[in-house]
Amino acid sequence: MDPDADPEMMVVELDRILQHLAEVQVTIETYTEYNRLFELEPEDFGPMLQCEKEANAKQQLWKSMLEFNEKSAAWTEDPILNDAGEVQLKIESIRAEVDDYAARAYKMGKANREASDEPSFPQPDMN
Repeated sequence: MDPDADPEMMVVELDRILQHLAEVQVTIETYTEYNRLFELEPEDFGPMLQCEKEANAKQQLWKSMLEFNEKSAAWTEDPILNDAGEVQLKIESIRAEVDDYAARAYKMGKANREASDEPSFPQPDMN
């Protein structure tokens, strides 16, 4: 995924992908039931589950980026005072939100590093 992509477009695309994966999950459940009924070995759908997990993580990342971009635009472009002359830009509130997004970004980065240390798909036995 292009890190310079439009976050709104990425959220829409990831929503579409997750909807498709939910439909695939229904099919997996059907085939799993067929295997059980015919007393066949269950299929390994681990890669599909990993795909769904990665898509959810990317959607969370892009949604957070979209929300942050919208809020930061409001912080920098909205008037500081409202019509009554009262300050509407709450610095402590902004600081808390920025800290929240920084904590989320840290957690997502850490989870991504941990996930990249694990192989996504079963590795073939080379012996």
